[in-house]
Amino acid sequence: HINADSPLPLNQAGLDARTAFNPLDTSALRCIPPPLPSLLYVPYLYEIKVMGEELNLQHEYFEILRTVRLDGQPSEVESTGVYGTAVARVEDNTIVIESTGFPDLAAGLASDFDQNGVGTDIPSSHQKKFTERYTVSDDGLHLTAEYTIEDPGFLTEPYSSSTVWRRLADETELVPFVCDAAIAAQS
Repeated sequence: HINADSPLPLNQAGLDARTAFNPLDTSALRCIPPPLPSLLYVPYLYEIKVMGEELNLQHEYFEILRTVRLDGQPSEVESTGVYGTAVARVEDNTIVIESTGFPDLAAGLASDFDQNGVGTDIPSSHQKKFTERYTVSDDGLHLTAEYTIEDPGFLTEPYSSSTVWRRLADETELVPFVCDAAIAAQS
């Protein structure tokens, strides 16, 4: 199922984990939401709202809501800890979120469906650090999400990439997502 080499600079542990990947035992088959950065590549709606000193990042997929403070104070992003502890700030016209405190995750660096996994899940360690930078285009129609992953447990050096999203009409609604474990296990 490996479609291509991963662009991630994997160390030997990362390469070994990629080789040992079992496509019949993925997080997606067990209805486990994807961690970052995979969440940024899921083709579902993503709503970002700044409300005073809070930033809400609502993802339609699995109805994931990440709420972080914009005043530089740490925020436990959600109860499962999958998204770590985040510190956010605004630099010029860019929102910067730095997250640490992740647990060891089976698909913490990449999922088999995204551009970093290209056919395999790639785990992460508790040493993972994830930095996001969100910048709106001058015309307000596009949002660039840049990110950098650091994880000496599986990477030889930090890795950076980006994706660009197009703005939808303000009245576009997020549709509740329900993962059916029986159907997920069949796919």
